[in-house]
Amino acid sequence: MLNTDVGEGDLPAKAMESLNRALELDRRDATVLGYAGCALCDLRHHQRGVNLLEQTVQLDPSNAQAQAALVAGLLSSGVAEKGIKHLRQFV
Repeated sequence: MLNTDVGEGDLPAKAMESLNRALELDRRDATVLGYAGCALCDLRHHQRGVNLLEQTVQLDPSNAQAQAALVAGLLSSGVAEKGIKHLRQFV
């Protein structure tokens, strides 16, 4: 069921609250790190998101979603060359 108590303007704050809680519960799980990193990049907290995505791919190099999200995060955060270099590892 959809929570109608949360206005659209509250969604970024709720997302940050949720991802911070997930990280408190388990900072060593690649799935948690990957989803949190993606969410942070989507919320324009690029550096923190990229840091988590880098940890994710170190823990689980076969995580294609995290690899792609890392490249996107690097491109979005203004370090395109690093993102392109990372992407070329898989081409």
